[in-house]
Amino acid sequence: MRKIYVLFHLLALGSLFACQNEPAATLPEATQVGRNTLGCLVNGEVWLPKGSIDRSAIRAGYGDGTFFIETDRISEPLPSKNLRSYFSFVIEEDVYEEKTYFFEKKNYLDRKVVYVDYLQNCFYVDSTHIGKVTITKLDTINHIIAGRFEFTLPGKDGCETIFITDGRFDITYRPPPL
Repeated sequence: MRKIYVLFHLLALGSLFACQNEPAATLPEATQVGRNTLGCLVNGEVWLPKGSIDRSAIRAGYGDGTFFIETDRISEPLPSKNLRSYFSFVIEEDVYEEKTYFFEKKNYLDRKVVYVDYLQNCFYVDSTHIGKVTITKLDTINHIIAGRFEFTLPGKDGCETIFITDGRFDITYRPPPL
């Protein structure tokens, strides 16, 4: 009887540890082949897009020198489609080469960053954020754009400052219609 009691507790303990061994979220590799990936750290925590059946997690476009990415993280369970957070950036100025585009706390009309945390009711929506986007691959034949990004979004109205670091994207974009 004592052996059954010990065995039962060992199984219960083992199942407890098994539940805690779920793989931790990791950032996607920094690739340049059009894998349609994006990820970053938001205040040190891995942030990955998550879409729904009728809404892609990552949307991107490039044409006439303008580049944008917008992405969502939709909450579970689907199909509730409730947004947990939203992130986007746009560069509307002569993006024709692989280089770094800086966001330097100026009121750029052609560079914008938006981050929304719907759970905390915090909205970071303006063009005066500090950061940069580095385009590491711009392939207009195969419609691939890849790179890295980082931003600091100052807190206001009771919301904490957001540090977006180690961002990377590898996107196959849809060109504008001719």
